[in-house]
Amino acid sequence: MGRSTLHRYYPERIDLVRALGEDAIDKLRLALERSRPTEGPADAALRRMSHECFDLGPLLSLIFGDPQALSNAAFWEGLGAVDAPLLALIERGQADGTFSSELKVRWIRRMLWWCLLTGWESFNKEGYSRIDAIESIDLTVARITNPDL
Repeated sequence: MGRSTLHRYYPERIDLVRALGEDAIDKLRLALERSRPTEGPADAALRRMSHECFDLGPLLSLIFGDPQALSNAAFWEGLGAVDAPLLALIERGQADGTFSSELKVRWIRRMLWWCLLTGWESFNKEGYSRIDAIESIDLTVARITNPDL
C-alpha cells in the first residue's frame, strides 16, 4: 500500500494506531476463543492457547515490543478484556492444583505473553523451526505454571 492510500484511509497517525490496536484485539480474541480455555485440563488449555497465539507474533511484537506504539488507554482496556479468559484459566489451574499458586495470576499472564513473543522472535529471527519454538514455549510455560516439573 502506498503512502497516499494509507493517508486516505488513516489521515492522522492516531487513526492508524487505533485501527492497528483494534485489529490486534480482534485477532487475539479469536485466537483465545479457538483455544477453548474452559475445556479440559488447565494445562492442556494453556498449551492450546499458546499454539493458537503463536502466529500472532508480529502483533505481539507490536503490543509488547513497543508498548508506546499503542499508547491509547482504550487499547489497553480492550486488551485487558480480551485476555480475561486467560486470567480465568490461570485461576482455574491454580484452584485445581494444576498450576503453582506461588506466583500471582497477573504475573503468570505477563510471562505467558512474553514467552510467546520470545518464541516468535526465536522462530522469526534466530532460525528456530516453528515446532522447536512452540515446544520451547510449552516447556517454559509448564515450568512457569508448575515449578515441580
